[in-house]
Amino acid sequence: MIVDDDAVSAGLLERTLMKTFKTLHCMSGEDFRQQVFSFQPEIILMDIQLGASTTGFELTEWYRAQNGKAQVIFISSFDTAEVLGRVYSCGGNDYILKPVNHHILHEKLDLAITWTLPDNTC
Repeated sequence: MIVDDDAVSAGLLERTLMKTFKTLHCMSGEDFRQQVFSFQPEIILMDIQLGASTTGFELTEWYRAQNGKAQVIFISSFDTAEVLGRVYSCGGNDYILKPVNHHILHEKLDLAITWTLPDNTC
């Protein structure tokens, strides 16, 4: 699943991934909330800034609060230490800097497929 309000960026990601993955593009936070659990992605590629109404951080926090288990990889041009800390504190699993290097993207996706969220049972 690709969550990005920039249709051009999302389209480039979709074209890169379509041979290997089934993709769905969500243009807004509302679109994401309506579709994420019916689509059941293994991996979510999440932009940080999604227009004026929401951020990828807020969506990821909401998704984790709903017990969402997919790996969330943020893709953004923001690269400060504060932003990177927020990526992980909100429930994100990884980060890729824009413009996306497709070799790095595929490496991170391969890793994400093998990751699992911790089971909180003892």
